[in-house]
Amino acid sequence: MELDLFLGRFHPVVVHLPIGFIVLAVIIESIGLFKKDRQIYNRIVQYALIAVIVSSLITVTTGLLLSQGGEYNAETLSQHKWLGIGVVVYSILALVLKRKIPNYDRKHSMIISSVFIILVGLTGHQGGVLTHGEEYLLTYAPDAIKNMAGFEIADSKKGIQLKNQDSILIYKDIVQPMFVQKCTSCHNNDKQKGGLNLLGYKDLFTEAESGYPIVQGILEESELFRRISLPLNNKKFMPPKGKPLSYSEIKILEYWINTGADSLAVFDHKNMTTELLQLMIRDYNLDYNPRPYIETIVVEEVDQQKVALLTENGFSVNRLGEDNFLLDVSYDQSIIGEKQIELLKQIGENITFLNLSNCRLTDDMLANLPELSHLTKIDLHSNPISDNAIQQLQKYMHLEVINLYDTEVSDQGLKLLLNIESLQRLYLWKTKVTQQMIDKKVNSGNVLIDLGVAI
Repeated sequence: MELDLFLGRFHPVVVHLPIGFIVLAVIIESIGLFKKDRQIYNRIVQYALIAVIVSSLITVTTGLLLSQGGEYNAETLSQHKWLGIGVVVYSILALVLKRKIPNYDRKHSMIISSVFIILVGLTGHQGGVLTHGEEYLLTYAPDAIKNMAGFEIADSKKGIQLKNQDSILIYKDIVQPMFVQKCTSCHNNDKQKGGLNLLGYKDLFTEAESGYPIVQGILEESELFRRISLPLNNKKFMPPKGKPLSYSEIKILEYWINTGADSLAVFDHKNMTTELLQLMIRDYNLDYNPRPYIETIVVEEVDQQKVALLTENGFSVNRLGEDNFLLDVSYDQSIIGEKQIELLKQIGENITFLNLSNCRLTDDMLANLPELSHLTKIDLHSNPISDNAIQQLQKYMHLEVINLYDTEVSDQGLKLLLNIESLQRLYLWKTKVTQQMIDKKVNSGNVLIDLGVAI
């Protein structure tokens, strides 16, 4: 039986006794200063100081026994220990002085009492740091006090400081605050139960008594994850007291570990499960579902004189929204020429939807189509264009929808189109693409091929 640790755990029980006796001695001493006959007050103070000495010796002894567990920061523990011993020594000196000079003046009385209070306050603070961590005292303090103390303020949901979702780092913005909130009172620089410290990033990969807390990319070897995933009634479940990690927090930690547990890791919808995507929306108001390309870009407003020039030459030009300067451009005449194609260069940066259908557009004209860096949808139906034109479309890296209804495009053109990684939908009714090729590509499931509806 580990008797030293058993007795040491009585330290929190007895630690308040000397504090109470010191407060009593200071109060009685202060009252006695204003009395003509101080004899009775001096006697009570002496008895109180004797009680301080005895209770302090017991407290220091149990504290030394408790420290043998090795769960505490050595530097902070040393400070707390010597401050505690200092209380004992100072109490003895105060008692000796009180017996030799019972009626010392008010000035010396105030000095002795003040030193007592400061010494006990410092000792108690260091003890609090050992058991609860450095940040415990200021966790719920007003922001003004936190700022004065240089304490980082977290002002968002669940105490986690969230910002623009595109700049959120999983560890810094979610995992670390989660540990601080629910784990670091027992696993910090000063107190390391089980040899585990969760306060710093590097500490997560330092071997503790039960193994490595986190093994990057290997969930089943990460002891920390195993502990938080145990049944609540398991004696090794973490945290043993207080509020456990929520299901969302566990799934986030699982995702982070599986993806390498990098300090700069971010959420990526490509390797997030549908469940995790939904949890992020529900619990953090963060939507990592893939967004249409046009929702991810911002362009400057186009010069209205340029818009007017296109309108005069047969185009209709419309913004996608009141505050969205991307453009939906359509050619409304029956015959298009090189002049009109050239005019598109003036607003090319803003065009995202382009309709050049049924206007006798040729392969050569399409080859001269300008760089449209944000083009996502193009309608070319009912034009005499062939597979040669398709090669020109491959340069548009964000093209999602193409309408080639009633054109000369063949199987070869379809193969070229499917090289466009961003492509989502094709309209190929009344083309030279064979049913065999269509069946093959439809079954592949990569792109939706529409055979009967035009956009």
